[in-house]
Amino acid sequence: MITARQNPGVAVLDGKIYAAGGNDGPYTEHHKTLEMYNIKADRWEIKAPMAQQRSICRVILKTSHKWY
Repeated sequence: MITARQNPGVAVLDGKIYAAGGNDGPYTEHHKTLEMYNIKADRWEIKAPMAQQRSICRVILKTSHKWY
């Protein structure tokens, strides 16, 4: 992970792990960073930041897949 943090929201989609928000520790500011870990490439990438800082949040990823 590029930005050290605790309590990020985490989700997995298509072989990639997304970590959003978090904080540096108790009573610190929350992050608005979003990072993606590509399992195949074994590397983290910084993605566009969230509009607001968040910690201990839930992450939901929307896909274009249709479920029947």
